[in-house]
Amino acid sequence: MLAGTPDWLLVDEPLASLDLAHQFDVLALLRAAAANGAGVAVILHDLTLAARVADTIALLDQGRLTKTGAPEAVLTPETLAGVFGVDAGLERDAGGLMQLVVRGRAAL
Repeated sequence: MLAGTPDWLLVDEPLASLDLAHQFDVLALLRAAAANGAGVAVILHDLTLAARVADTIALLDQGRLTKTGAPEAVLTPETLAGVFGVDAGLERDAGGLMQLVVRGRAAL
């Protein structure tokens, strides 16, 4: 680890109130810290951004851990329907970046 790099960064909603460009800047800084050996735990409500930058996602439902793993394994249509009540899933855009596509409310 580089001198001055913390062992861990615990960050709660660091993107709140930031414009889009600055959100990407903050995420790049967090990824750089991870690349330099720091553990980085970030709380995000934007699932698309989480899917794009996280190696591992821990999904909570009413404060309880529901599922952990790679974004593709956690943010499945079944899990998103069960936790959020939406018909949604991850898809890759033309550039290969993941994005969450929400089609509407999940069928009851």
